Amino acid sequence: MSKVLGAVAVILALSGPATAAGLFSFEEPGDLSGTLGKASAPNQLGETAANPRPPEGFAGDLYTTPDMCTYSRAQAPGYAVQWYLVLNPHHIGMPNAHPGCPTRI
Repeated sequence: MSKVLGAVAVILALSGPATAAGLFSFEEPGDLSGTLGKASAPNQLGETAANPRPPEGFAGDLYTTPDMCTYSRAQAPGYAVQWYLVLNPHHIGMPNAHPGCPTRI
């Protein structure tokens, strides 16, 4: 096993610096990076004027903003409610998420 790990280390060292762009293809089938941007993109967290948080006391599990972004409620015991983007809310008759939708509000 250690010989295999050593061989992998040598190959990586000889191939030059590793970058995310070099190791992963963002053009794979089913990858939404081209549509929604990378998960680490700035301005993807937090509410905006077009995508406000639901009003206080909102009891539903799904919430759609005025900008047509749909979010799902998540809450761990003892923590505040978090709202996470639903990429394909077709099951409730809403359009797919678009690049302007923050991933979490």
